[in-house]
Amino acid sequence: MTSFPDLGAFAAAYPTLTGTALALAHQVCQQSDAEIRFFNKQLNQHKLAPQGWKIELNAASATPWQHQISQADTANHYQLHNSQTLAASALSVAFELAYLDQCAKSQKIAKSKLGKDETSLTCWFANLDQVDLEQAKESSMTLALDTALLVYFHQVSQVMFGHTALAEPSLAERRALITDADFNAGTMFCLWLDYHQTATRIPADASQAVQRLINAAYLLGVLDKAQSNNKNALHFASNRVNCFVSGAVSALHEMDKGKQFASEEDELQLQISELSQWIEAALRDSSLTDAVGSESDIERDEEKLQGETASIRAELKAGPLVKLAF
Repeated sequence: MTSFPDLGAFAAAYPTLTGTALALAHQVCQQSDAEIRFFNKQLNQHKLAPQGWKIELNAASATPWQHQISQADTANHYQLHNSQTLAASALSVAFELAYLDQCAKSQKIAKSKLGKDETSLTCWFANLDQVDLEQAKESSMTLALDTALLVYFHQVSQVMFGHTALAEPSLAERRALITDADFNAGTMFCLWLDYHQTATRIPADASQAVQRLINAAYLLGVLDKAQSNNKNALHFASNRVNCFVSGAVSALHEMDKGKQFASEEDELQLQISELSQWIEAALRDSSLTDAVGSESDIERDEEKLQGETASIRAELKAGPLVKLAF
């Protein structure tokens, strides 16, 4: 097993990072690596290996935001090719959101240090010296770690539900597969966090778990949209959040938990909308605003999700995915 780079090696790999920014990036990436390795080890040992399946972690250091899946030479063996800095990228954005939130609460005008074409995803920690770290560090670290962990759960969902084994899916089918993975990753997030190896990372209750899921799913959706080469391959973050949370709430209800969340879809969406207000508003004011989408864009996207995507997802789950899933 490859150990995570120490601070010196990490600094050499990312020479633009220095001082506090370097220390924070290394800390969050190292912690994220440890918790993902923990869950992957448990998954392989107790679930996949007995059935001849395997998921390997293959960290990539070149690209700040990359998460891909490939099938190994052996049947049912998969590799996750993820940037080792996913959590640092998320943390950089989280600090921008924290700065905007602090300005809003203190009624100050936010003054970004980012250039016209720069974002907090492409230019890490540009406003770090503007943030009150004492107030923002814990919540920002949590958001970054949760986002990176949700990426992993999403990939596990793609593998275990047969998505990665489906040959040459169309663009519409890819959207449907992502939506299905959103639903299942939301389930994993809210259930598996209870078994986290670090006590402070375990949610206090279902409400906190769902709130953390909403924040992480929203950020993940925006980051993926911002980095996608084909923006049409992904639904907007606000619509994807509904899928993530629907999966989580459905699973919680089966365990007689989370009764404060509605079973009826329209009512649940209203609850999600209310709980999304902070992160949606912050992202709209952020350097990543273009990836959030306008109200009209999101409305059209929701119609496509409820119509075309939902129909194709149902067809795939009743058809080819039945034989491809774990």
